[in-house]
Amino acid sequence: MKGDKSLASAVEFLEKLKEHLESGKPARSYDMTEDELEILKETPLLSLKPVIYAANLCEDDFRNNIESNEHYKRKFARSQKPKARLCSRYARR
Repeated sequence: MKGDKSLASAVEFLEKLKEHLESGKPARSYDMTEDELEILKETPLLSLKPVIYAANLCEDDFRNNIESNEHYKRKFARSQKPKARLCSRYARR
């Protein structure tokens, strides 16, 4: 890549990101600079989007120490990843 250094740095970034994606990791877990995020504005990667984990629980789960609920604990652990959130709701029976 002679000439345009910004193009060379974009190609270098995209090659590193491709390697990251091919290893099975989502784009959102790649530590990007503001300039690198700008490069991706034209490439809307689904795995760059934030994730919401929803846990369907009943009212009793909330009353009976929700932290001991295995389903909730699994969802909570996943929600601790970067750009992820947990939304716990209960449905009335």
